[in-house]
Amino acid sequence: FFCFVQRGEQTQKMGDKRKLAGEIERTVKQINDHSEAFEEIWEKVQSASNPNQKEKYEADLKKEIKKLQRFRDSIKTWLTSPEVKTQKPLLLEKRKQIEKQMEKFKIVEKETKTKAYSKEGLLRLAQKEDPAEKERQAARDFLNSCVDRLNLLVDKCEAEVELLQKNKKKNPKDARRSDELQEHIEKHKFHIDKLEMLLRLLDNESIEAEQINELKDDVEYYITDGTEPDFCGNDDLYEEFEELFSQLEFNVVDSTDHKEKEKEAPKEDPPATAAASAAAAPATGTPAATAAT
Repeated sequence: FFCFVQRGEQTQKMGDKRKLAGEIERTVKQINDHSEAFEEIWEKVQSASNPNQKEKYEADLKKEIKKLQRFRDSIKTWLTSPEVKTQKPLLLEKRKQIEKQMEKFKIVEKETKTKAYSKEGLLRLAQKEDPAEKERQAARDFLNSCVDRLNLLVDKCEAEVELLQKNKKKNPKDARRSDELQEHIEKHKFHIDKLEMLLRLLDNESIEAEQINELKDDVEYYITDGTEPDFCGNDDLYEEFEELFSQLEFNVVDSTDHKEKEKEAPKEDPPATAAASAAAAPATGTPAATAAT
C-alpha cells in the first residue's frame, strides 16, 4: 500500500514539474513577443516628430512594460522554487532583459514629465543655452569641490591628532605635531567657512562668477600646498568680500535673535480668556462692590 502511495506521489510530482515547465515555456515565448513589441514602439517614440503621435506611442509603451513587469513577477516567484534548476539560467536572462527595458521606459517617462514646451523644460533649455548661467554653475561646482577637498583634509588631520592622543608614550615631538595639526585644522575650517559664504553670495547673485574665477589659483594653491613649511599664501584672499560676509553674518544673527525673542516673549491671553479672568476676579473698588459692603 505504501509503495503504491509513494508511486502516486512521484507521479504527481512529475506531473507538476511538466506543468511548471510548460508554463515557463509559454511565458518565455510571451516575454520574447512583448519585448520585441516594446523595442518597436521604443523606436517609434524616439523618431516621432508629432507631439500627439508621440504621446500615443508612449501610452502603448506603458501598456507593454506593464505586461512585461507581470511576467517579471512570475519569474521572481519561480526562481525561489527548487523545481526550476534547469530553467534557472534562462529565467535569470529573461528577468535581466525585462529590467533593461524597464530602465528604458523610465527615461521616456522622465522626458514626458519634463516636456520641451513645459515651464520646467523651457527653464532648463534656457539655462543650458545661457553662457552666464553656465559660468555661474561652473563657479558653484568649483566652490563645492574645494569645500569637499578641505573637509577631507580636516578629517585626515583630526584622525592623526586622535592617533597621537592615544599614544601612551608622551614625547615633545608628538605634542609639537599635534599643535601643528590643530593649526592646520583651524586654517582649513577658516577657508571652508569663507568658501561656503561665497557660495551663498553666488546663489543670491550678490557676486559674479568672474570674481570666483579670480580666486581659483590662490585657493588651489592653498589646498595643494597649504601645509608645506615654505607655503606663502595670499593673506588678502577674501578681502574684497568682507563687507558682504558681514552682511550675511548680520542677517543670520538678526534672524536668530528674532526667533529667540519670539520664544521668550510672554504669551498674551486670548480675548475670551482675558474677559473670563476679569469676570472671575474680585470687583473691589467698583460701585457695586461698595454697595455690597
